[in-house]
Amino acid sequence: MPPGGYSFQGREWDPEVGLYISGPRYYNATGGRHGASDDPIGFSGGANFTRFVTTNPVRFTDPSGLCSGDEEQRDRPKMSMSANGRKMIRTIETENRSGEPSLEQYETAKGNGDWTIGFGHRLRPGEMYVGRISRATAERLFEQDIAEAERAINERISVPLRQHEFDALVDFAFNSGRGTLNVSSLRRHINNNDIVTVTDFTVQNPGGKVGKGVDNRKNIEAVLFFHGRYDY
Repeated sequence: MPPGGYSFQGREWDPEVGLYISGPRYYNATGGRHGASDDPIGFSGGANFTRFVTTNPVRFTDPSGLCSGDEEQRDRPKMSMSANGRKMIRTIETENRSGEPSLEQYETAKGNGDWTIGFGHRLRPGEMYVGRISRATAERLFEQDIAEAERAINERISVPLRQHEFDALVDFAFNSGRGTLNVSSLRRHINNNDIVTVTDFTVQNPGGKVGKGVDNRKNIEAVLFFHGRYDY
């Protein structure tokens, strides 16, 4: 047993300096921070030597004290949506949640001019399908839309994500659009390591209100993001 014994978080107490030994650095319990010794990575993690895991210890860990947020983001591999995430979207985007795509285009709400076909593929200006499309075409459009949403999250979210968090954000981009993602408080708060809440998933319609269907979809995304549950 060390001379000062064990105390706070089972760490050794150094009576000579009056501090706890916490891995490669001392910890000052009075001030509530590390920093009585040099930061192992120096300025690589920024000018604040007491900053730890991008100031977000709830989501990230760094046992060695050698990882900077920028390095972690630069080296992280591109993510893809999981099979559970794909199944969730395919189910939600089909009539009566049957998992079967709509082979004819339909207006999502009467008179709003927003047309959809297949597994929730939103028709773009100049895009139109006459009559029925094939199941293969519906599958191709779905894969195209998923790939675009995945690319948007990989490019525009600058912090590491767990798989269920990534899936929730892909659904957000798929359903609400990449432009909405770009200007959303959800993206801003995640990238700034701020607190993310359920209201960050809320998307208003042009009239300034949240439709019931949209509200339900955003609740599904929030439950997935925060709790990892594919509830749909």
